[in-house]
Amino acid sequence: SIGPRNQLRFCCSNFASAMPEGGLDFPLDKDGKRPTTTVNQGAFTAAVKAHSKEAHEAVANEKKWRFGYVKHVVRQTQLAATSEETALGIARDGLDYLHSTMDFSRDGTSMPLKEAMN
Repeated sequence: SIGPRNQLRFCCSNFASAMPEGGLDFPLDKDGKRPTTTVNQGAFTAAVKAHSKEAHEAVANEKKWRFGYVKHVVRQTQLAATSEETALGIARDGLDYLHSTMDFSRDGTSMPLKEAMN
């Protein structure tokens, strides 16, 4: 019988192979992989940059993002709660970063998400 861990692998590998090529992708790095941590940290860095120098530096200097991001989510939420203008600015700046960073592909052609949305 297939154990729970192998069931998950089997399920996910079959699901991934059934998915059509194309759509939204994390950008390729220099090794041809699509890591998520760098993009996630970059989005949080960009989101708070114009709103708090302290928060921006803390996010940018976080060495273990995968395990240390929670305090930055809390700080960003606290900043956003200070005013509607700040909340909208944080959202806009984070989305601008993602639109410029993420890739969109279809029919073998890849482009920045921002370009695909135009």
